[in-house]
Amino acid sequence: KLLGHLCYTVTGVALIGTLTGHLFFCWIGDKLGRKKAYSVSLTLTIICAICSDLSLDASKETVVKTLCFFRFWLGLGIGGDYPISAVIMSKYSNKNTHGAFIVAVYAMQGVRIIFTRLVPMMLSGIFLHFYPTAPFKDDPIVSTQPKTDYLWRSLIMLGVLAYFMLWASIVLIILSI
Repeated sequence: KLLGHLCYTVTGVALIGTLTGHLFFCWIGDKLGRKKAYSVSLTLTIICAICSDLSLDASKETVVKTLCFFRFWLGLGIGGDYPISAVIMSKYSNKNTHGAFIVAVYAMQGVRIIFTRLVPMMLSGIFLHFYPTAPFKDDPIVSTQPKTDYLWRSLIMLGVLAYFMLWASIVLIILSI
């Protein structure tokens, strides 16, 4: 478990990557084309999420360093996903469905937020059912189990699966055009 400044560092690095991704992929989208930039953004997101998930080592310092490295690049990919997806939907929709597609892009962000809160709560409940422990307020040390490492790694891989399905559908759409 990452405590204090380590948790903030890993989160902050991801947010800096996201901001950088917004700026970088908008520029790349204008230079190389939005489809290529979106494909690169999704591929980068998938690869760096898998690498974040596989950041294993005996020392906490090494894990935090590799997490920070891959979380920055993961944030970069996610940062490219947001603006380019909206522009692609706007560009390739017809006049009759233009507004509905733009609303759908932004509505999916809300759905994503709901699921990124709901799925971890459900999996945590299942995890606590199989590995009961003392409440945090009673004993902070005992309540943090080493097996929770598998839980957050499983959550990352679920996100990878969702991005991979999106990536596959984009590739199929591009190949069919």
